[in-house]
Amino acid sequence: MLMSSARSSSCCKDKYTLYQVRHTIIGDFRITEWQSCGYWSFPAVSNVTFYCLHKIICRIHCPERLTVTLFQEVWSTAMNLAYYRNFIQIVECGTISAASRKLLIAQPALSSQLKTMERELGADLLERSARRVTLTNAGKILYEKAKLILSLQDAAEKEIQACVCGSRGTVMLGATPAMPDALFSSILTSFRRENMDVLLDLYEMSSAAIIEMLKEGGIEVGLIRNYGEKNSQLTVWSAYEEHPTAVYKRGNPWLSSAILRVPIKMLRDVPLSVSRGFYQALKESCDEFQFEPSLISICTSRAATLLWAESGLGVAIVDESLNEPRDEGDLCFRPLNGKNMQAQRLLVTHEAHQPSAVAKTFLEYCRLRLELKTEKHIDSI
Repeated sequence: MLMSSARSSSCCKDKYTLYQVRHTIIGDFRITEWQSCGYWSFPAVSNVTFYCLHKIICRIHCPERLTVTLFQEVWSTAMNLAYYRNFIQIVECGTISAASRKLLIAQPALSSQLKTMERELGADLLERSARRVTLTNAGKILYEKAKLILSLQDAAEKEIQACVCGSRGTVMLGATPAMPDALFSSILTSFRRENMDVLLDLYEMSSAAIIEMLKEGGIEVGLIRNYGEKNSQLTVWSAYEEHPTAVYKRGNPWLSSAILRVPIKMLRDVPLSVSRGFYQALKESCDEFQFEPSLISICTSRAATLLWAESGLGVAIVDESLNEPRDEGDLCFRPLNGKNMQAQRLLVTHEAHQPSAVAKTFLEYCRLRLELKTEKHIDSI
C-alpha cells in the first residue's frame, strides 16, 4: 500500500514523502512497517535509524493513528542529535551569530533549527537580547539533557569502536581442568592487567568437550592437551610443551627432597594421585617397569590432584610447563623421567567459526607471550 504524508513547516512546505506500508500479524500484535520510497524533504535520516524507530513505535493496533505519530517521532529523532549539539553551542557561545561562526553554519539556518526545536517541544528555549541569549527554564532542562544524551552517544560510539578493534568485549575460553598451569596462568593475569575492558569467560572441561564446543560455537578459543593427535578442523595459534611432574611434601616417607628428577621406577608402592587425562600415560610408563601404580585418587582437576600432596598423604602427578625442579613452601616439584609422557598444550580455534576481534587480540597476545617465554627458557639452558 502506498500513501503520502506532508508536514506544514517553512523548511518543507508542499513537500511530500511516500511510504510503502506492510502489515504483519504476530500473535496479538499488528506490526506496521513503513519504508520510504519517495522524496524525503527533511534532514537526512539513515535507513537504520528509521527502521529501528518504526519497529518500536508500530506495535499498536491502529495504523490510522500511527501516521502522524510515526512521522513526528522520525522528524524529532532525525533532528535531535545534530540539533542538540548546535543548541549547546548556541548556549555556550552566548549568541547565535557566534555559534554560527564556530559551527560554520549560516546564521539563518541555525535560527531556523532553534525555532524548529521550540515548535517541536512547545516551549521557548532561549530569551534573546541584543548582546546574548539566556536559557529559559525549559531551555535549562534541554541543555542538561542534551549534554547527557550526547555524552551517552559518544560513549556508545567509543565502546563500539573498542569492540570492533578488539580492546573491549568477552573472550569465551575453554581450558582443561589442569589449570592453574604456572605459565598460562601468568599469561591470563598479565593479559587482564593490560586489557581491563576484556572479560574472560572461562569454561573448564575435557579436551574433547572443548573441541565439541568450539565446533558448535559455544566458545571461541580452546586450550587443549594433545598427545600427538591431529585434527584438521582446528587452527593452532600457539603451543607449548608440558612435562609430567611429581609433587610431594618435604619429609614424606617415599621420596627425598634432595633428588632433582624422579625416575618412574621410584613410584613403585608410592600412593599416587593423578589427573584423569594423564592416567593412561602414567599407567603405560609403569607397565614398562612391570608394576601397577598405587592410586589413591584419580581427579578431574589440578587442584584436587595436588590436595593429596599438600596433605602429605601421597605424591601428586601433574603436568608442568617448566621442566625443572623447584620448591614452593613445603612442596617439592620434581620432573618425572619417563618415555612418551610429554604432552602439548595447544591454543586453538575451529575453522567453522571466525574468531571475533577481541578473541584475536587475546590469541595474538598469548602467541607473543609464549614466544617470549620460550626464548627466555632456551637462553637459560
